[in-house]
Amino acid sequence: MNQLTVCEGCCCGKEFKGNPKILHDYYRKQIKEKGLQEDLQLNVVYCLGICDPANVIKFTFGKEALYFGWINEEKDIDNALDFAKEKIMNNNVDLENFSELGKKKLNIY
Repeated sequence: MNQLTVCEGCCCGKEFKGNPKILHDYYRKQIKEKGLQEDLQLNVVYCLGICDPANVIKFTFGKEALYFGWINEEKDIDNALDFAKEKIMNNNVDLENFSELGKKKLNIY
């Protein structure tokens, strides 16, 4: 199963550190509204180890892992989930078609 991992650790989601809160309910609502509940598992973890671009998410599609930072607003979540839906339906999706999300991609490892 494909996974969306949302970081909520030492920095991500910590408003007292100046970072936006995690929009848990919005993630759940949009996954359902976009019909992804059978294809995308939502996980919230303590820390993904990448703190500067809070809030961080990671998509895992099979053996491929993609990280994105600054996923702070509803529009960011929408863009990320639209990308995931397209990626699940058509594995060869080009991130350049999702320009706003592409700007938030993190090059990890």
